[in-house]
Amino acid sequence: MQDEGREQRSESGLAAHARRLARRLELVSSNSSDIVVGVRVDGTILWASRPLVLWDTVDQEALVGSAPCDVIHPDDVEASLAALARIVTEGRLEHSHVLRLRKGDEHRWVSVDGQRVDDPEDEATIVLSFRVCDDEIRAATALAESEHQYRLLAENATDVVYSIDPSGECNWVSPSVTEVLGWQPEEFVGRHVIEFMHPDDLATNLPEFQRIMAEGGSRGHADMRYRTADGTWRWMAVTGRVIRDERGVLRGGIESLRDIQAEVEARDALEKSERQFRLAMHGSPAGMAVVGLDHELVSVNPALCEMLGRTESWLCSHRVDDVLHPDELEDDHLTRRRLLAGEQDDHVGERSLLTAGGERIAVLHSVGLLRDHEQQPLFFVSQFVDITARKTAEAHLEFAATHDALTGLANRAHLVDEIHRSISSSNRSGRPTAVVMLDLDHFKYVNDSLGHAVGDELLRRAAERLRGTVRQGDLVARHGGDEFVVVMRDLDDPTESVRVAQRIVETFRSPVHVGHAELYTTASVGIAVSRKGVDADTLLSEADTAMYVAKDEGRDRYSLFNDDLRAAVTERLRLEVGLRHALERDEFDVWYQPEVDLCDGSLTAVEALLRWHHPEGRTYSADRFIEVAEDSGLIVELGAMVIRRACAQTAKWNRDRPLHPVVVRINLSTRQLAEPTLLRTIDDALQATGASPFWLCFEITETAILRDLAAVDENLRGIRWRGIELALDDFGTGYASLSYLRDIPVAVLKLDKSFVRNLATSEFDRRLVAGIVGLAQGLHVEVTAEGVEDERQAAILRDLGCRRAQGFLFSGAVPPCEIDAMLT
Repeated sequence: MQDEGREQRSESGLAAHARRLARRLELVSSNSSDIVVGVRVDGTILWASRPLVLWDTVDQEALVGSAPCDVIHPDDVEASLAALARIVTEGRLEHSHVLRLRKGDEHRWVSVDGQRVDDPEDEATIVLSFRVCDDEIRAATALAESEHQYRLLAENATDVVYSIDPSGECNWVSPSVTEVLGWQPEEFVGRHVIEFMHPDDLATNLPEFQRIMAEGGSRGHADMRYRTADGTWRWMAVTGRVIRDERGVLRGGIESLRDIQAEVEARDALEKSERQFRLAMHGSPAGMAVVGLDHELVSVNPALCEMLGRTESWLCSHRVDDVLHPDELEDDHLTRRRLLAGEQDDHVGERSLLTAGGERIAVLHSVGLLRDHEQQPLFFVSQFVDITARKTAEAHLEFAATHDALTGLANRAHLVDEIHRSISSSNRSGRPTAVVMLDLDHFKYVNDSLGHAVGDELLRRAAERLRGTVRQGDLVARHGGDEFVVVMRDLDDPTESVRVAQRIVETFRSPVHVGHAELYTTASVGIAVSRKGVDADTLLSEADTAMYVAKDEGRDRYSLFNDDLRAAVTERLRLEVGLRHALERDEFDVWYQPEVDLCDGSLTAVEALLRWHHPEGRTYSADRFIEVAEDSGLIVELGAMVIRRACAQTAKWNRDRPLHPVVVRINLSTRQLAEPTLLRTIDDALQATGASPFWLCFEITETAILRDLAAVDENLRGIRWRGIELALDDFGTGYASLSYLRDIPVAVLKLDKSFVRNLATSEFDRRLVAGIVGLAQGLHVEVTAEGVEDERQAAILRDLGCRRAQGFLFSGAVPPCEIDAMLT
């Protein structure tokens, strides 16, 4: 009893001490943007000016009396206690201490300053002020890593690299400065870089660098002379980069110097030679060359040098073969042999030459043989007229008419012509033609979520990947949108088209890197093989039909056309048209399947399920049409309608049931969860109906959250922020459910009916269900068993600790009025 009294007095004294300290620092804390906390010398929290790190769910009063390890990240506890000890012994912290405050699995970086407050009437107290510094820590970490990586590269580079502060003073230089310019690093660092630049070059280039900095640019290039340690000047190719912080404030710059002295000297020599050449040569504006009988270039005029980008000295030390395209050599040799043999006096024709940069140019070539008075051959005289522009224009016109501008692949017109030609060839040879059509799965999501620029780049990458997958000689075309077609002609074996389709499917399973994004887009492939009497349009239509079957079967696969596929796709298209008309005619309704408590039989929740009252008089469940709605995009409009009606219904049911509200569970499809407008749809429905978010629960599947999209993550966080629960549907049928329980705040697991079906006869299934229920209980997650159809299953589930169930034993999906009866 005495101990208990002392403890009560101690707690009372602690509270009084906290109130006294709080009053003393009220003015400080109320006028500070920081969070002020009072602690004992042993680290026990006495009071806080407001919730730590702006977490509104943290109870201030609950913090009083807690220890540091309760709010400090475990990795930071030791250093923080050491800092606290320094405050106790030294009176204050000389520098701010950085640590992470935690709540559950979350943590935030804060900067802490502290001071010991000595109270003559009581024990000493430490006052700590916390300032959130998440952004500064992340920025500092990223900057340090970037600087470290850059310094490693710079120190091992052959070029000279140095950094400067905003005033232009060098604060670091790479070791290569010694080898390139002769300076020791310590002689270079600490001096203004202008001291090393040639005044003439500085006057020329400085305004450009100043303009870059004034206009917010980041990079500049120039050729400048730098002073070496022995006082001479050396030409350098300078690349400068301005460094700014996240607010755009200038922090300095980095420049790299590449030694181009030899290049400049060579350029100067070349310019001098060209000046002499231009003075010495005159003549035709067409390229002219005197060619020896051994094909050596004896003399050339300026026009030919300009045409080929070659100097006279280079050309006159090479053979004409060295400037002809390799494809032209055999024909040119034959022409010169005929001239030597007297079979013809001259020759005019088109040739292809190679420029110094390796560019192929088209020329009109005239060549004749010059003989002496005895008709002995002396040398050839050639004239070259550049017709590249004309040929390029012709080629561009032809290419534009037959190819897709985005991917460079054949367009639809070229594709149809090729199929026509291939079918004609097949009819003559008896070897069939195959048309392989593929579509990028879920490509629309890329456009919708990442933008058309990323989508276009993805199409270009897909075209490149496709070219590298098909056989050499196969035509690859863009049929339109994200559809591509491969035409395989003269097949020895039709199954070769299947092997190509398999390679295409496997190839597109690898991620595509577009900028900083890693995209996964599989391919659905359809194959159609020609037969007697088929035309191009029919063959394309059959490949398209087979491709849609591959999509219906799960995507990421191929399908070979047959008559059964045609009938199936026709039915699918008919169903999609029917769904669109049903939306227009308001033929949809929302029914509800109850979820009951296995212990007392009470109704605890209902699942909203879509029904289609078909004009033929039948009522279709969602299983009949939901996949078509998802693929066609109609699921977004249908899902919004279900959310509105479910909110209105739960508001009606729960208006008079404040103590025992009925939760309505609404299924969210993969397409809905990735829809950017989902949260607005939910808010509009809640506002229009007056429903509470606490009466709702959205059911999601693993497939829906597998998509690594920002919109999915934002929608999940937005749903939980509004107070709406999440349920993981069909739990146990996927392959990564446990990771979702860790990453997503799921409140309910819906145990798939496949685990319930054999409970009465399978000991393994009973153990499996018991394990799942135990796991959920340990995580404080509710479990609802789906597909309960008889009393034995219900009894076993109850014995295993699963309290909630749903299934035909209790009720199927029924209209709202029947739920009304169950509630009353």
